[in-house]
Amino acid sequence: MFTTSRDDVVLSWSRGATELFGFAARDVLGKNASVLFPETHREVDALNVRDALAGVVVHNSVVKMRHANGHRISVLSSVLPMCGRDGRIEGVVRVCKDLQPFRDARSALLRAAERVDRIESGDDPMLRALGAHEEGTRASELWTEGQRQYVRILLDECADLTRSIDELRANLHQIERKLAH
Repeated sequence: MFTTSRDDVVLSWSRGATELFGFAARDVLGKNASVLFPETHREVDALNVRDALAGVVVHNSVVKMRHANGHRISVLSSVLPMCGRDGRIEGVVRVCKDLQPFRDARSALLRAAERVDRIESGDDPMLRALGAHEEGTRASELWTEGQRQYVRILLDECADLTRSIDELRANLHQIERKLAH
């Protein structure tokens, strides 16, 4: 999380921002926030800031930002108006969440779903390697039980990943609600 003035100068920089972007507070405080965005992605942020300065909360916009080491990172960003004591909007608060864990979890879910499909179709190389080719044999019974256990394990992994994604989303929404009050 970090805040910027109406003219987009960085006013505050959280420890989480340092962890996500790699910049120490001394590197960004007092500078224009545009240094955090690749030139090709500054327009998206500018539109989000414009909306927030008009009093609109921008929820979960996907933006590319720049890490201190130069590589680009995709973040889920919410931009909220920041009001002064008199109630006037003085700047914005940006709450950013790294999208990589979401993408990793999504990829893992897709891989698990593909494995389940292969198992159900009898086309999983690991189970085929058990040698259970002939129906009615002990090997075939083991194959079937192995498939069931394997599918249960994969489904449990999918459920764990789904819970992780839901927790990340809930945390982001909780931060947004706190900032809105």
